[in-house]
Amino acid sequence: MVALAGCAKPEGEMFGHIHGIVSNSTSGEPLRNVNVSLLPGGKSTVTGSDGSFEYQKLTPGQYVVQVQSEGYVSNSKTITVEPDVIVRCDVSMAPSMGNLYVNASSLEFGASGGSRSFVISNNGSGNLSWQISYQCAWITSLSSSSGSIPAGRTATVTVHVDPSKVNDARESALLFITSDSGDATVSVTVAKASQNEPGSDPPVQPSPPVSTVTSGLYVYFPFEGNTRNMTETNLNAVAVNEPVYETGSIDGSTSIKFSRTRNSYLNIPEGLIDRKSFSISFWIRGAADGSVFHVEDKDGDPSFTLIVRNGKLAFVVSPYSTIATYSHGNITDNQWHLITLTSTCDNSFFYYTSTKLYLDGEYTDILMETTYLDDYYDYGIRFIIGGAIGSGLPGIDMNIDNLRIYNTRELSADEIRKIYKAEGGG
Repeated sequence: MVALAGCAKPEGEMFGHIHGIVSNSTSGEPLRNVNVSLLPGGKSTVTGSDGSFEYQKLTPGQYVVQVQSEGYVSNSKTITVEPDVIVRCDVSMAPSMGNLYVNASSLEFGASGGSRSFVISNNGSGNLSWQISYQCAWITSLSSSSGSIPAGRTATVTVHVDPSKVNDARESALLFITSDSGDATVSVTVAKASQNEPGSDPPVQPSPPVSTVTSGLYVYFPFEGNTRNMTETNLNAVAVNEPVYETGSIDGSTSIKFSRTRNSYLNIPEGLIDRKSFSISFWIRGAADGSVFHVEDKDGDPSFTLIVRNGKLAFVVSPYSTIATYSHGNITDNQWHLITLTSTCDNSFFYYTSTKLYLDGEYTDILMETTYLDDYYDYGIRFIIGGAIGSGLPGIDMNIDNLRIYNTRELSADEIRKIYKAEGGG
């Protein structure tokens, strides 16, 4: 026994140790408060003010050291730990960078002027700071001239022009978009033509009366050649990726048409229906599968989402609930149909949301959903019509007309039938 004890290795020699410094790969300066993880084993620590970290008394073997910190690209290093050896493991981290992408190279305006939009995307791994400059008197304003976009997010810029300030028959100007990760330009062109000459905007049709069921009416979009709201709330929509206007709507005027191929959509800068009681009514034609509308929060997450799936309408409040499908008649027959949703929420520890579907003025079906208290109500920052939702749900081919939103109450069955008949229904 004495002989065997003499052959045993001292405890200090049975373990190995890791010591290292995490630094900026560009400047070489040490990085503090970097999260350093060790696999296997799941141990974690953070770097000190000098960028150093260490792990002591590790069982000999192969390990992976992973480093993560906001604003930097994550990195890892594989090392072998030996008994009674301090292994040096220095790791460098590259600053994460944004990646500028602009979805349009030109915007065309007719003689009526108005507004057009383009989207700036950040396809990189870090924040993207950008700004826009121009020298042109007839570009009267931009919705945003600078900003910062997180990785994977977008910003919509709306350009407003005044054709009365154009001197020649057709003039162009450049918007210069500069960023900390690339530059781009967007050409803006205005044609100064009389109303019925080639290149001019089509005449605007008279709007249907707003007077139909006005109690609680928050926004009303007749889509008569524009995306203006006809109520006093001053919430207009921005058209993105060129939805177009078509004649032949149910009330004899124009409607707005969305394209899945172009991923066209409308952006309204408010949640609108993220309320515990609301109604939304609109005419739809030719709807293929895809996203009809949704509310988006500040993190870009969707809620209050209506889609067409296998020819049926499906609605959900929470993105973490299973989206449920209504039972109803055919809405993909290329005929005009009035879609009306009325929703109410029962206040308790859980919210029990009941959302009724009316098709062509008639009560058709109801969906029930349980959501956690205050998780989704009053958190929307924009209301999106059409367009894709992330990479999982595509945009949609459809025409929409006469969008009405009542953001404080449920419409009654009689009120819905009144809207249906007043706007051209049977």
